[in-house]
Amino acid sequence: MRHLNSLTTAGVTAIAAMLMAPLAQAQPQTYLGGSFGYYRFDHESFPSSSSEFEDDRGSWKIFVGAQPNPMFGFEVGYVDFGELSQNGAKFDSDGIQAAITAGIPFTPNFVAYGKLGQLFWDREIKTNIGSSSRDGDDTFYGVGTRIGVAPNLDVKLEYERFKIDRADVDMASVGLNLRF
Repeated sequence: MRHLNSLTTAGVTAIAAMLMAPLAQAQPQTYLGGSFGYYRFDHESFPSSSSEFEDDRGSWKIFVGAQPNPMFGFEVGYVDFGELSQNGAKFDSDGIQAAITAGIPFTPNFVAYGKLGQLFWDREIKTNIGSSSRDGDDTFYGVGTRIGVAPNLDVKLEYERFKIDRADVDMASVGLNLRF
């Protein structure tokens, strides 16, 4: 029985050491990047309750982040959703985002991660009868991967789900991280 306890303790210690090794060897990193994306906008009560405002458009964002270790990080950025139009109505939105990230480094050059944050948005609606502006903030989430293509350069593939006012915005993007 004593031998079995020693083997169990050794096994648990070995597994813990393998899981913690990336953290012990990690150097804190910062990064700067940008992405181009394609998003789908869906807002059921705009421009009227009887019609559905849907559009698909390109967008872009810039961001800066910090990773104290390979598993956790923080990111802030600016995202521009551009202007959508339908039947004379126009919708323009952008925002500042702040998020935490949690990832699993499968290899030194491949990380899958999730992100959770807050989008501080501005939106403007213009119609034939007038215009209105509004700002606010909503929680967003996303998933993605970072693929190392050079020692200090990653390709970033991401999907994010935002809420702007009462509109749902799904955005897929591809971008680059310059690490330093």
